[in-house]
Amino acid sequence: MVEVLFAPNNLDVILDNICSVAIEKSPEPSEEQTAWDNLTRIEENLKNYEISIIDCTKSFESYKKSEIIYNTFLESRDKILNRLYSEIKDRFVELYRELHLDDEREFKAIIMSEGAGVDFKVDFHGRGVNSPNALHSEGHQDSMGICLYLALAERLTQGFIDLIILDDVMMSVDAPHRREICKLLANFFKGRQFFITTHDQTWARQLQSEGVIKARNRIEFSNWTIENGPSVNISGDIWDEIDDDLERNDIPSAAAKLRRGSEEYFSQVCSALHAPVRFNLSGQYELGDLLSGAMAEYRSELKHAKEAANSWGNTDELERLKEIDEFSRNVFTRLNMERWAVNPALHYNQWADFTPQDFKPVIDIFRDLFSIFQCNKCGTLLHLVINGPRPEAVKCNCGEVNWNLKENED
Repeated sequence: MVEVLFAPNNLDVILDNICSVAIEKSPEPSEEQTAWDNLTRIEENLKNYEISIIDCTKSFESYKKSEIIYNTFLESRDKILNRLYSEIKDRFVELYRELHLDDEREFKAIIMSEGAGVDFKVDFHGRGVNSPNALHSEGHQDSMGICLYLALAERLTQGFIDLIILDDVMMSVDAPHRREICKLLANFFKGRQFFITTHDQTWARQLQSEGVIKARNRIEFSNWTIENGPSVNISGDIWDEIDDDLERNDIPSAAAKLRRGSEEYFSQVCSALHAPVRFNLSGQYELGDLLSGAMAEYRSELKHAKEAANSWGNTDELERLKEIDEFSRNVFTRLNMERWAVNPALHYNQWADFTPQDFKPVIDIFRDLFSIFQCNKCGTLLHLVINGPRPEAVKCNCGEVNWNLKENED
């Protein structure tokens, strides 16, 4: 029944009848009607064509303007950037040579704009200019980046912003060059304010010892938690902390701070003066080893400075050095008399029942001892200047201390 309903046997006849009736009811349009319909369609297409022509013309004009603007931008960008790179190139080379004075005295660089980037090539010991990652180590590449950033920051912020931010930039730079970067910041960027972050405790101490930062401006974050954030430790002068311990009658804490602070301080002194220290395979040196090396080197260089001043007939300098020698001898003598108290005060000993009055002279002599190895004006450590095989001077960063070690050979 369903099959007959949807597909009757005479379906073709039915469809033919429907078609005949449709033709009869809808005759072929006349030629006039066909022409009218064609004209209507042509008119509609013509309007769309005219609109498209207008839109195309506008788009092409916009394209040409955009092309002019884009080319002008590229020309201006390359002109400005190349001028900027030209202005900072010599400063970048100067900073990098200063940082790697021992092995990069003839260093050269090419810095040019290249599309959206920069064509940066450097010399490698006279063997042609190449990309830095072709021949230079990761540490050298990182130090190049630091020097390039410093040169750029100096040029772009000059007269507007005195702040330079360095965020953990020492990751691949070895220890000796970290100290040289400290000297670079201290000597080449006087009057600039630095905001420096680092995970490296050694570099943080070097920044302080080279006078880039002061002790009160060194802040340490520790014990960070989501709920409370970081704990903040402002590293001040060790003498303030020791004085606080003495006021609380906590002699062991004062002695521990004195010993640890002295070991840290004189490790930096020995490095700055190139002092010979008895070698230890573990790399751990006790205060006695460091003190002996620092004092012996200090006496030796002071002796050479007096001999040099005498050879040049510089009587004023010779007298000044003699006064320094007399003061240092007095300090060293007092030190040998008092330093015995540091270890007994640090460790538990029934007989070492020190009072603040007992330990105060030890603190005072170490204060004087520290002052011998640093400049009273800029606070930086005295360091040995070596040019070639022989030392030529002992200096501080500001030049207030400047012992000539070169004798008159005439």
